[in-house]
Amino acid sequence: MKTLTLDGFAKKTTQLATSVTRKFDEKEKNPSSSFIANALLLPMIMQTFRLSAACVLILLGIALTTVTAVYTNLKELKK
Repeated sequence: MKTLTLDGFAKKTTQLATSVTRKFDEKEKNPSSSFIANALLLPMIMQTFRLSAACVLILLGIALTTVTAVYTNLKELKK
């Protein structure tokens, strides 16, 4: 049976901290593509779609107003 000494505990803790730090540094240097997509591309794409949808709705409103005005004027001219 192993006995746990303070020196052994300190060594194991240091090894664990070094391992965790190394893994964290590797992730910082080489982020995965999904991390990049989630952090950068997805919000930009969603913002673009929101702006596009807003522009389409505005243009549809303008077109509907124009068609209604032209129809009303043509109706008045026929009288």
